[in-house]
Amino acid sequence: MITRSSALQLAINNTAAGFEALYSDTAGSENTATGYEALFSNTTGDDNTATGYEVLLSNTTGYANTADAASQIQKVSAQFELSKSAPQMAGND
Repeated sequence: MITRSSALQLAINNTAAGFEALYSDTAGSENTATGYEALFSNTTGDDNTATGYEVLLSNTTGYANTADAASQIQKVSAQFELSKSAPQMAGND
């Protein structure tokens, strides 16, 4: 049975700065989370870097990810631009 104190021994070399950054980490190591809820759901993922508000919020076991707030904004902007320029299909009435 893994207790909170033994889980802390499994999760090594992590750095968290920000409200609930790396909140769920139990065995992930070598992670850096900076910002409000950055890497919030990470449990066993290793070697991740998240910088900014809720960056990599849903990552649980992924490893070697790097993301920051600017890349998140660019991704959303790119998706919006794609949806604006996509051709509209005529329906069969």
